[in-house]
Amino acid sequence: MFVIGMLLNFVAFILFIIFIVLLIQALRNKDKVGAFGLVKKVAIVWALVWITGCVTSVVGTNNESKKVTASVENNKVDVKEEVKKDQQMGQKEALKLFEEAKQKISENKLDEAKELLNKSISITKTGNNSEALLNELNKINNTDFFNIAISKMSEKELQESKNDTLVKQYMSNGVLNTTTNKNLNAYVKQNYATITEKRKQAELEKQKQLEAKANEELEKKVASLFYTAYDGSNNQLTKFIKKSMNDPKSYKHDETKYRINKDKKTIYVVQSFRGKNGFGALVLNSCSATQDIETGDLTDIDCNN
Repeated sequence: MFVIGMLLNFVAFILFIIFIVLLIQALRNKDKVGAFGLVKKVAIVWALVWITGCVTSVVGTNNESKKVTASVENNKVDVKEEVKKDQQMGQKEALKLFEEAKQKISENKLDEAKELLNKSISITKTGNNSEALLNELNKINNTDFFNIAISKMSEKELQESKNDTLVKQYMSNGVLNTTTNKNLNAYVKQNYATITEKRKQAELEKQKQLEAKANEELEKKVASLFYTAYDGSNNQLTKFIKKSMNDPKSYKHDETKYRINKDKKTIYVVQSFRGKNGFGALVLNSCSATQDIETGDLTDIDCNN
C-alpha cells in the first residue's frame, strides 16, 4: 500500500507539471475557452490522483508501523522468555552445587564444600542458600565468633564448655553445629585462664562504671542543696541561721564546707558567716549540721554563737 501510494504521488506530480504547462499555454492561446477546458480536466485528474496517493501512503505507513510495533513486542517477549529460562537453569545448577556441598560437609570435606558453595554463589544469589551456609562454614574455626559466643555464656555454661559437655545451637546445619561446638569447647578449655581473667576484669570495670554513675547522681543531688550559682552556701542552713540571728539583715556568708557521709544518704556541712550580735558588733560565727540528701532536712545542728 505504501509503495502504491508513492507511485500515485509521482503520477500526480507529473500531472501537476502538465497542468502548469497547459495553464501557461492557455493564457497565451487566443481560444481561451477551449484551452481552459482542457486545463480544468487535467486539474481534476491531478487532484484525484494526488488525493488517492496521499490516502494510500498514509494507510500503508500505518500498516507498516503496526507491523514494526508488533515485531518489536514479539522480540521483547522472546527476550524475556530467554532470560527467564536462563535464570531457571542457573537456579537449578546453583541448587545442585548447594546439595553437593552439603554432602561434602557431611563427609567432613570442608575445603571442597567451600569451593562448591563459591561456585553456586557465582551462578546466582536468587533463591540460593549457599551464601548463608558458607558464612556458617567460615565460623567453625573463627576466634572472633568464638569470643562473641563466650561473652554470651553464663558461668555455668562456661564451665560446661571447659568440660566439653556444652552443646548449643550455633549453626543451622547439623554437621557444622556439631563441629562448631567441638571446636568452641576446645578453644575454651585451652584459653580458660585468660577467659576467666578477662571476665573478672570486665566485671570490675562494670562495677567501677556503676559506682561512678551513682556518685555522679549523688553529687547532683548534693549540689541541689546549695546556692552554688550564688555563693555556695547551704539553702536550709542559711534559712535556719537567719531565723536565729539578732539582725538577719546583717547576715553575710563567709564560707561553706561539706563532706558526704559513709552512708551516702547524708552530708556533714559547716557554714561560717558574719552578722551583728546583740551589741551591734559585726562578728564571725559558724553553724554545723547533718543534712538528709533526699529531703534536705537538718539534724544535729550546732552553732557557735
